[in-house]
Parts: sequence; structure tokens; C-alpha cells
Amino acid sequence: MDRNEILLEHLEIKPKEVDWCFISDYYDGPIGGLVYYKNKILFCCCFPEDVPEHYTYVILKLSKKEIDQLLSEKERFEKMVGTQWSFDKEGNHPPSRGATAESLERYYAEKIEPQSFSPWNKEVVAWFTLG
Repeated sequence: MDRNEILLEHLEIKPKEVDWCFISDYYDGPIGGLVYYKNKILFCCCFPEDVPEHYTYVILKLSKKEIDQLLSEKERFEKMVGTQWSFDKEGNHPPSRGATAESLERYYAEKIEPQSFSPWNKEVVAWFTLG
């Protein structure tokens, strides 16, 4: 399978149709995380081989269980590290939840490696290009 089979023309959207909910992976820009799209919270990522350019993002169909796990990790991150990577539907950060230096250290010591989702192993719902 190549990109032309994944990036179908009828699935292309404009970047303004998507807003970040939680950026769970970052390297010189968001690599992946949860987004608001069509009044739902879905998973979005760039192609792994595109890092660090981040031009093309795909919104992937995940199971309810997978989304619930990601939302649980988002909540854990907010409590232990902070809300700097979280956003409401208007693009604002939620209030801080009292993360401390100790909780931040504990979070990274106990960090669970996230499941790997990519356009190569999940169904693409939509996609967009930046730049």
C-alpha cells in the first residue's frame, strides 16, 4: 500500500476543520494526538516517515476502547505533568490541575509506552496538509 491508496481525494479536508484536543507526541511540531473533528474526538497523526516535516496529517478511525485509553492517558498527563498540551474546542488550555515537580518525575518514571497508530495500520477517516 502506498500513500495514493491512503490519501484519497474525497477524504481531504481543510486544516481549519480540525482542532487539537491533546498533543501526545511532539517533535518540532505535533506528531500525533487527539483532535476535535465533526463533533467527535478522534486520533490524528502525521506519517511516521515524515517527521520532522509534519506536512500531511491523517485522522484515523480507532475503536471506542482505544479512544478511551487515550483520553485516560490525557487525564493522567494533565494531573501529573500539566495542561500545556491540552485544548478545549475553542483552542484554550484547561485550568492547571496542580502538577508538581514530583508528579512530573513520577509520570515519566511510570510512563506507559502508547500504542502505535499510523495510517499504515488504521483506517483513514480524513486527511489534511499544512504548508
